[in-house]
Amino acid sequence: MPVTALLLPDIKNSIPGATKKIKFVTQDSKEHLIVDIYECNEDWIEIGKPTEGTHIDNEEEYHTLLRLEASKRGHFVSEQSTDPHWNPNYKEDIFKITS
Repeated sequence: MPVTALLLPDIKNSIPGATKKIKFVTQDSKEHLIVDIYECNEDWIEIGKPTEGTHIDNEEEYHTLLRLEASKRGHFVSEQSTDPHWNPNYKEDIFKITS
């Protein structure tokens, strides 16, 4: 199941600069994309039950667009996300072995 992790401003917290760690986890079904949204603790472990939703895009389109928009705002956390080839500005590392 692909995961996109975001670090978002916590607008409900009275502490200036407070943030929330959120993971978007998807599962493709035949009819639609199932999206589970988890709040996470300091170690990026999911807390409680997710908010559930559906989306019409496929998993790659959903995560690629979410990551692009989150990156523009400085919220995307690539180290906690899966499928790095969907990240904005992804470039595959190619190493050549020379003798």
